[in-house]
Amino acid sequence: MIEMIKVSDLKPHPMNETYFDDIEGEKWEEFLGSVQRQGVMTPLVLTEDHTIVSGHQRYRACLALNITEVPCRVLSALKTDDDVVLAMIESNIRQRGVVNSPSVKLGRILSTMERILGASNEQGGVSARGVPTRKAIREHLGIDKNVAKCSKAIAKMPEEVQDLVERDIISPRTAYDVVSKLSPEQQIELAKKLDPERHYTRAEVDMEVQKEVKKAIERFFPKADQIDEMQKRLAEYQQNDSELDLREKLRATEAKERQTFEDLQTERRLRKKENAEHEKHMEAMEQLLNDNDSSGAADEITRLTEERDQYMKDADVAQANADIDLVVSLIGAMSGSFAQVANDPRPLTGDAAGTAYLMVGQLEEKLKQIRERLMAGDPTLASV
Repeated sequence: MIEMIKVSDLKPHPMNETYFDDIEGEKWEEFLGSVQRQGVMTPLVLTEDHTIVSGHQRYRACLALNITEVPCRVLSALKTDDDVVLAMIESNIRQRGVVNSPSVKLGRILSTMERILGASNEQGGVSARGVPTRKAIREHLGIDKNVAKCSKAIAKMPEEVQDLVERDIISPRTAYDVVSKLSPEQQIELAKKLDPERHYTRAEVDMEVQKEVKKAIERFFPKADQIDEMQKRLAEYQQNDSELDLREKLRATEAKERQTFEDLQTERRLRKKENAEHEKHMEAMEQLLNDNDSSGAADEITRLTEERDQYMKDADVAQANADIDLVVSLIGAMSGSFAQVANDPRPLTGDAAGTAYLMVGQLEEKLKQIRERLMAGDPTLASV
């Protein structure tokens, strides 16, 4: 149904300029002349809220020629935004056709149609799901495969690069073949550097791209003085690591020495307990001997006395062995750490120094005790 609607009530679709350029120059003048002579012959297509689906150039002509009313056809079947966009694209293509050359807007048209129609990569005109394939959409529009690939790639690039192409500062092929080598961030930086008042050849853009690539390489591969600085810092880190290793060794030695000490204490308590039990048994036997004057009790006391003496001797030997083991353990554990300390000109400070002083003191004290027992003629220690 065709009806006359006021031009002032019409609303251009906000996405029209995303997909299509306005007619300009000589063609626009010819179009204006035709509308002025014949009026608007083909009705505009609108949504129910009077948003223009087809007829944006006729709408522009009406504004320029002060035409107040225009024939329109309202489509109530367009329910979603995608329905409206797809109808707008298809109607414009029917009226204008599509130029088979790369462009940003062609890339947007193809990507949008593929998304809305759910196009697949399968071969043939219709996929197994009953939707058109990407190949079918290309062929329907008369677009070469390489042109479609280039256009869609440019449409995905940063807006700054798309603007360069649309304003003919660089060509679509230059954007696709040269600028696409850069990262999105580098592409934006390049777009900012180019003069917006001139057109750049492929060779000129390639030269600018090489500069950006060189900058990226320099960021990842520093110059000689930067490498020297990095090596210096690495050496400092390695020295710090050596000090940390030394501290860890000292802590490990301290833990081992502490465990040895605890083992000796346990052994000593066990020996004391056994000796106490023997003493108690001997006292009981002595009491029995006094009460009964039994020769058997005297023999038992003699046996227990000998057994007690043997236990005490074994305890002394165990203590002597433990002392020697402790000295050997301390010397073995400390030799590597103290050798490293001796070769390091820096002073030992902090926890490492405290631990080292403690170990040296313990070693000196234990050696002093052993020396005193040797000088006293301790036969047990001498046998060990």
